[in-house]
Amino acid sequence: MKYKKSLIAAAALLIAVCAATIIMCGGEFTLRAEVPPEASADDYTVVTDYGQEIVELKGKSCSDGELTLTFRPVTRGREFIAVNNAEGAIAYFPVYVHILGVVTLKDFFGKCDGDTVIPAAIIIFLALLLYCLIKEHRADVRQNLYRYKNIRMLGLILFIAFIFFGQIPHLFRYGGTLQTIQSLLNSADRFSGYALPLAFILSILMTVSNIRLMKKEGRTPRNLLASFLSILLCLATVFPSVLSYILQRSSIVNVHSLNSPAPYIETAVETIVTILVTYLECILIGTIVFAVKAARHAPSYDKDYMIILGCQLRSDGTPTPLLSARVDRAMEFAAEQEKATGRSLVFVPSGGQGPDESMSEARSMRNYLISHGVSSDRILEEDRSTNTYENMKNSLDLINARSGTSRHRIAFSTTNYHVFRAGLIASELGMDAEGVGSPTKRYFWINAFIREFIATLFSERKSHIKSIVIFFIIMLVMIAATYVSNNV
Repeated sequence: MKYKKSLIAAAALLIAVCAATIIMCGGEFTLRAEVPPEASADDYTVVTDYGQEIVELKGKSCSDGELTLTFRPVTRGREFIAVNNAEGAIAYFPVYVHILGVVTLKDFFGKCDGDTVIPAAIIIFLALLLYCLIKEHRADVRQNLYRYKNIRMLGLILFIAFIFFGQIPHLFRYGGTLQTIQSLLNSADRFSGYALPLAFILSILMTVSNIRLMKKEGRTPRNLLASFLSILLCLATVFPSVLSYILQRSSIVNVHSLNSPAPYIETAVETIVTILVTYLECILIGTIVFAVKAARHAPSYDKDYMIILGCQLRSDGTPTPLLSARVDRAMEFAAEQEKATGRSLVFVPSGGQGPDESMSEARSMRNYLISHGVSSDRILEEDRSTNTYENMKNSLDLINARSGTSRHRIAFSTTNYHVFRAGLIASELGMDAEGVGSPTKRYFWINAFIREFIATLFSERKSHIKSIVIFFIIMLVMIAATYVSNNV
């Protein structure tokens, strides 16, 4: 990430500000309790449960039905304080005095005076992180639309944005550091919970789409990808709740005692699953966004060549509707460019001859172009390729050989769901290329999204693993802090 050093410096500064504020303000602790309007401060006494002088009462006042007690630290340790009146105790609470004299309520990481600086610092840092991510993402997209990194960055932005908006309410009702930790741990769970209805609806749509796809294209594992993924996401989303339900009623594992490691291990397992599910959902959303964005992208009208990617022919050697739609879209763009700028381009139909085809896909497309009024001198056949990578590479070689230079502007035409993948391959080959997408049946789209999603995970696997590991480390540190707070 380009702004890593700046973010680290900002994080260090915010941590220093938080520490200084809490040390300065947290040396006293103010407790407020509702009392009858006619009550006075003399009606109440404060006693410590252990009789130790961990804290001492510095001030006591009562006004408008509110009793205000101010304590200051005496020495480090934990103490239980009771506020009594003539009828008995009206409040009973623990306090903890830290090594630097900061007094926290209830827990080691409990609420203290001045601690509202913590949610403010978290929100500021998340805002800076989002700003840097969005700025880098926009620059990357402007530089090159066809990169898997764009999908990963968008997914990360979505996840961080969800956490950011989830922290804003803590500015107005802050319950201490422990509450912040719990809120951050629950962020992924809330996201996956909100996404569950959408995942359920999507799973139904995916299944229906897969049924139509299998009827048209046959029953293959590839055509079942969408259904498998939707079922997996739904099961993984409800897994933490199911696990919690089982453990809460288990007599073997005690998850009710905060002094036992069991509840923290349970939290770790549930959080790991929800982080994985949430991260995958964000990447899936990013995949859909960029697949649609690439398909709807309008290239600039300055192209020299138009590569048309081939696909299966009919038995008589004529283009299938899928292939003819690609050629039609290529001719449509060429006409638009010529009308807008007067600049004509050369068509490069690309595709070899399969074992069950009577001619090469390139020749079939050439015939189709000529039948629609394109002159043969504007057609450059590439008839050796067998896949998208070879389509792009072999076409580029032909273009370079024809023009005698490697500097040309290229467009390519393929089916709309395939534009992003084709553009990615063109980018890897160093081509200055933009794609146009031809329409296709809707049932192709969902499975195409899933294939791109899986390809994104594989292509950017190191970056994905790095991001997930960072989330896991942060999560484990927060769970460890919760354990310390409840057991010190």
